[in-house]
Amino acid sequence: MQRERVSVLIIGGGSVGLAAAAFLTGRGVRPVVVEQRAGLSGHPRATSIGPRAWEALLSTGRTEEFLAVAERRSESRPPIKARTIAEYDPGTAAPQADVSREFLDAIEDFTPVADLGGCGQHRIDPVLLRTVLDGGGEVRWNTRMVALRQADDHVAVTVEDTASGRGSVIQADYVVAADGADSATRELVGIHRSGQGVVGGHHINVLFRADLSELIAGRGFFSPAFVTHPEAGGMLIALDEGDRWCYHIMLPPDGDAALEDYTHERCREVIRTGLGVPEQELEILSTAPWRPTAWLADRFRERRVFLAGDAARTLPPVGVFGLTTGICDAYNLAWKLAAVLGGAAGAGLLDSYEAERRPRSAFLLDQVLRRVRNPRLHWGGTPAQRTAAGIMEHAIAHLCDLYDSAAIVEPRTEPLSFVDARANLDGSPGTRVPHLWLERGGRRLSTVDLAVGVFTLLAGRDGEPWADAARTAGKELGVPVVALTLGSDPWTRVAEGRWEDAAGITARGALLVRPDGQVAWRSPGAGQDHAVRMGQVLRHILDR
Repeated sequence: MQRERVSVLIIGGGSVGLAAAAFLTGRGVRPVVVEQRAGLSGHPRATSIGPRAWEALLSTGRTEEFLAVAERRSESRPPIKARTIAEYDPGTAAPQADVSREFLDAIEDFTPVADLGGCGQHRIDPVLLRTVLDGGGEVRWNTRMVALRQADDHVAVTVEDTASGRGSVIQADYVVAADGADSATRELVGIHRSGQGVVGGHHINVLFRADLSELIAGRGFFSPAFVTHPEAGGMLIALDEGDRWCYHIMLPPDGDAALEDYTHERCREVIRTGLGVPEQELEILSTAPWRPTAWLADRFRERRVFLAGDAARTLPPVGVFGLTTGICDAYNLAWKLAAVLGGAAGAGLLDSYEAERRPRSAFLLDQVLRRVRNPRLHWGGTPAQRTAAGIMEHAIAHLCDLYDSAAIVEPRTEPLSFVDARANLDGSPGTRVPHLWLERGGRRLSTVDLAVGVFTLLAGRDGEPWADAARTAGKELGVPVVALTLGSDPWTRVAEGRWEDAAGITARGALLVRPDGQVAWRSPGAGQDHAVRMGQVLRHILDR
């Protein structure tokens, strides 16, 4: 049987697997991705991602390509709710909350990507695939994993070509399991999962093509549209500006309807009923039955195998946390794998992946379930009502990751506020770097954009001693470090004192930001033996 050796093998070529591969290629690692499907899926199971995922995706350098496929929240209109689409009359309909606009208002001061909203997997994946291939990675379609065995220095994975049946063995330094909720990899390495399990009824996601321009003309239509017809209850979502749509059919809860009864013909009739146009021409492209579940893997790592995406946890689709969380898994793990493989870090750095991402997943799972139990508060209500129900505000739930691991120096371990994102994004170690707009050559640039891909020291306007020390320590350890004194560097124009206020430092203080944008260390003011201290900090973070 043919054998080969690779640095990282990614099992699963969906959005999370491709994102992991893209982030790795950006750091000089050439992974191999194996996927049993014949190519990219044209059926979007997720139709939107949150701001932290957008920040991660734009770090690949494919900004223009991602911007070209993203929807803008500023162009949104409130969703509609009606018995059928044809019956919707904007003049008499009860007003609906514009959730997209409310989300934009809540986060616009805290992220440079606040205006980016809906974007289905079918739009994201082609950009990720190009990024992987252009970066020297490889994606092998029609290839499934059939066996896995771990050794001290590698993982031996047996794969099979689904067309020819030929098998081969890939020996990988590390494996990323991104093979979905029913992950065979997770089962093979003996990681169990626990949680509430099923949290809702059966749905069928139907992708179809139809010209609905005449139907929606003059109705102020905007996706999503909630249909309440008793025989066609569900949700209509516009996928493109053209003629592709998704209809989420919600099966009756009484158990009389079986999934196998929903042939393409029956799905077509349900959609026509929901549209209110019995003769509407439409083409069913594909269907995907699903049911919301809530699971969390007991561990995110088994020796050299790491779980990511739905293989690590499943989240009900409330609040746009599902795919967002998987992309953030990949973003967190990729720089650590690259650092270890490249010799910049010790193997202990990899322990921080589970230490950071599993508690984050448990927190999000709790938040999503609270929203499922209190949908009225998710879509409306007041901050006080949400706090009483244990529901954090959207900006905090999405942007305020709070990591506590050996890869953070003196992390903050508890959120300061359920309602005030600024109180949480204050520059504390373990949080995402505060967002502040700077000016460079007449162009706006966020501090989040400055801290991408490499360790970045962002000092106050009089913090040059820390900047010099960071550059010196980086050279001594062979670790690239970018060091900037914000407010004094000519190309980072910012109002005096604004960066210091945002970062919780004085003019002589500094933050050290990791390649994934998380604050790893902070000195509120000037210190002593700057070079010695910076060397200690980098060694601590990198397990050197």
